[in-house]
Amino acid sequence: MTNRRRFLLSAAAAGFATLGGAASPIARAQASNDDDVVTGTPNVPGRGSQEDSKINIRPYLEIGNFAEDRNRVFMFFLYTCPFCAQYAQSLESWGKTMPKPMLFVPVPLMIDDPVALSAAAAYYVARSLVPDRMADFEGFAYTAGQQHYPAPTPVDFPQILYRMGLQRNAVLTALHSQETRDRLQRAAALARRYRINVTPDFGVGGRFVTNANYTGGNYDTLVQLLNGLVSKVMS
Repeated sequence: MTNRRRFLLSAAAAGFATLGGAASPIARAQASNDDDVVTGTPNVPGRGSQEDSKINIRPYLEIGNFAEDRNRVFMFFLYTCPFCAQYAQSLESWGKTMPKPMLFVPVPLMIDDPVALSAAAAYYVARSLVPDRMADFEGFAYTAGQQHYPAPTPVDFPQILYRMGLQRNAVLTALHSQETRDRLQRAAALARRYRINVTPDFGVGGRFVTNANYTGGNYDTLVQLLNGLVSKVMS
């Protein structure tokens, strides 16, 4: 039986291997229970479905109390998720309104899929090399992730970095850096901790998980719910 606690680090997905030659294994990470990730707002058993409502009528899931996350709200996303594409920018804007010391932290969801892994690696390379241009990267990445004909491929996301003017050597150096390793491992660990199986999904203060499943797909109501959970964490 596969040990789900072990990260399998490989080449930041096939896109980087294709563009960077024989890149050494560093970036593949599979989080427990991430194989069946779904996007959007369907009812998922155990995550706000009618089946679950008989037991837990609260619009969130309690996961414990992880003190190191106390001042964080994590938004787990995929560039291929249409709801992330539609709402991520406004949700990040909301995150900037949270009272200190709370911080809003986007986290690319680590799943065992070459497109998602390539996108996550490209995201953290961009964070490392051009942190002041993340809005540009995100715009290109969502455009790539939402295309249907042809469907997005692992090559699309490193191509964005080159399109933004970054040099191949700089990209590969950042890709193979310890900082990128740590960030990818952290992203996968957080997905396990918060039991993520939809996108966008939100981990709040090391205690709660919620998403639009709990608000009937209404993102205005979701923001109100997030405000309430932030208040609970800070109280």
